[in-house]
Amino acid sequence: FLALLERGAASRYRGWAEMLPEHSDGLLRCAEAEDEIANRIEGAFAMDETLRDRLEAPLPDALKTYYDVFAPLDVWDQLRIQANAERQGAGAWERIAASHPNPEVIKVLNSCSELEFTSADYLDALLADAARKEPSYLDFLDGLLAEEVDSKQRKRVQMGIQIAHFPTTKSLDDFD
Repeated sequence: FLALLERGAASRYRGWAEMLPEHSDGLLRCAEAEDEIANRIEGAFAMDETLRDRLEAPLPDALKTYYDVFAPLDVWDQLRIQANAERQGAGAWERIAASHPNPEVIKVLNSCSELEFTSADYLDALLADAARKEPSYLDFLDGLLAEEVDSKQRKRVQMGIQIAHFPTTKSLDDFD
């Protein structure tokens, strides 16, 4: 079941890569990491094929919930949540490894944790870079209000000239 959830996350990364083509290389690397985690988990824990249908049955609802949580958020908030989820996933693999008796499985689980941390670090760097490049809401509002003040000042000057009924409009450049 966990491997299937990792594949769902890989699909989500591919969607983000389409939404943010300038960052698609890194996001697609994260998708590959999720698929690799799924492959490693499937290799470490053989699934009893008689149980596959029962294990996969809750997956559509789990994936729908996953997508529904992200739907109302902008892509940057989605990535922020995903970065946190990657760190939680890394911790989960570490906790499973800590209680598992098989050294080979422990290696696999720890390698999955490393992949999760790598994706989280990439997302954190991407978010930090985006925060530096994109104006904050306060900066945006400040710019918007400055434009509004400038517009009102230009209209005030135009209105004053119209009310004064000057025969022609001249600037300082028109005088010797």
